Amino acid sequence: MRFTLLMNLALRRWILRIYNLVAPVVSKTGITKMRIKGSTLGSMIYLLFTKILYYKIPDPIENKGIIMFHRIPEGQKQFGWLYAFEYEPETSLVFEQIVKPGMTVVDVGANIGYYTLLAAKLVGNEGKVYAFEPNPSFYWLLQKNIRINALDKIVEAFQVAIGNTESKSILFIGKCITTSLFKVLDSAEQAISVNVISLDKFFMNRGWPSVDVIKVDAEGADKIVLEGIRVLVKRCPELKLIIELDPSYLEAAGTSAEELLILLGELGFNRIRALSGEIEYYNIPSDTQYLINLGWERGYINLLCER
Repeated sequence: MRFTLLMNLALRRWILRIYNLVAPVVSKTGITKMRIKGSTLGSMIYLLFTKILYYKIPDPIENKGIIMFHRIPEGQKQFGWLYAFEYEPETSLVFEQIVKPGMTVVDVGANIGYYTLLAAKLVGNEGKVYAFEPNPSFYWLLQKNIRINALDKIVEAFQVAIGNTESKSILFIGKCITTSLFKVLDSAEQAISVNVISLDKFFMNRGWPSVDVIKVDAEGADKIVLEGIRVLVKRCPELKLIIELDPSYLEAAGTSAEELLILLGELGFNRIRALSGEIEYYNIPSDTQYLINLGWERGYINLLCER
């Protein structure tokens, strides 16, 4: 069964590579800009290609030696095919470079567990991973994926949202992948009550273990996650942070990309690398506007933040 799974995914990955090689060449001819019934030929070909590529994609899938179940029982649109291919390749590569054996890693917005499971493989039996995912459907799959990969002795998963205080809040669940403490873009299909805790409070309750890497993907709530790590940051001077910068989600949440970057600077994270083809580090506050513009241009970017 595992061989069949690997061959199935390998074939799809080769098809994707071929498409990525051919598409830019064809695009230069200009033929893809032809319009048919209001849509460009290029967009129609891409839509057809993705439907073929993702048709009857297996469940579970495999990526980087990790087995992942991805089908949600009901409600939200299926999105698990994202993890079957090269998911956030540059962020994944940097994540693999900075997470070392024996480290403690925190995954805020764990979803179904891609970065959680990758972290657990990297830190090994001497390390620890704390995963936080408030969405019930995602959390169910997260637990299932932890068990199927036999990583339950390394990973502790919690069905709570991370914020800047300990409280109850409303979690907005969208029709696709979006889950947020704020009503951002498509995240308005369902609303449920969830427990919220700050990372400062969580780790204070556990006696302040050292933390090495935090990954944050909170769909607009990223700033309030940072507001809740002020003490933890002081106690862990070597802490590295990977955080999503999505200007549209931040604005929908009542804040801004500028405010998020300013807060990163206040916390001492002044060396920022945009994980979107950029190799140099940028500084806060001098390069703040460049990073904001890059976020708007790309839709979102992940940032590696160091001190």
